[in-house]
Amino acid sequence: MSPSSKTVPEVFIVESVDEDDEEANRYDGRRLYETLCLHPGRLPRYYYIRTKQELREMARLFVQSNYRWLHFSCHGNRREFGLRLDPLSFPEFARIFDGRLNDRRLFVSACKVGVEGLADAVFTRNPDCYSIVAPSHGPRFTESAVFWTAFYHLMRKRRRTVMRHEDISEVLDKLAGVFPPRMNYFKFNKKNHALLIA
Repeated sequence: MSPSSKTVPEVFIVESVDEDDEEANRYDGRRLYETLCLHPGRLPRYYYIRTKQELREMARLFVQSNYRWLHFSCHGNRREFGLRLDPLSFPEFARIFDGRLNDRRLFVSACKVGVEGLADAVFTRNPDCYSIVAPSHGPRFTESAVFWTAFYHLMRKRRRTVMRHEDISEVLDKLAGVFPPRMNYFKFNKKNHALLIA
């Protein structure tokens, strides 16, 4: 079966922010969810977590949902993600999603995590993961929230149920001229492991 026939073309959003963001109601994942819900027929899912243990449950629910696109929103740096109560290294994240990102795409909204270390960790445990898109620097909340809304909107305008490599590349290029977040796009390459596309 082709991936389009065995997975559901929807976005599964998992978010975790710090205490300051919680108090200021800065949740770009939640904003994305609310925007996606405005599209007729769309059924995104949104979950807020604070710990690694809760992320393990999200990985289980993600597989159970059979959703095609995982959107992970949190803080981060070039070595790890920052959940509300736990630091989470890239290898730890990859272990939690071991085999669960095959035939799927990963989109990450977290500062500076768009590096080969993340891509290598994920692809090592998910060699059939189609791709990863993540920022290479630290966008502000407003930039990130607007960027991801525009990205998913433009992708859906092109094709309602699939995301193709050429479409992702073209949309990222188009948005790079409008929004500050610099996104890196990785695909799996058997020779070099993580292949940086953009």
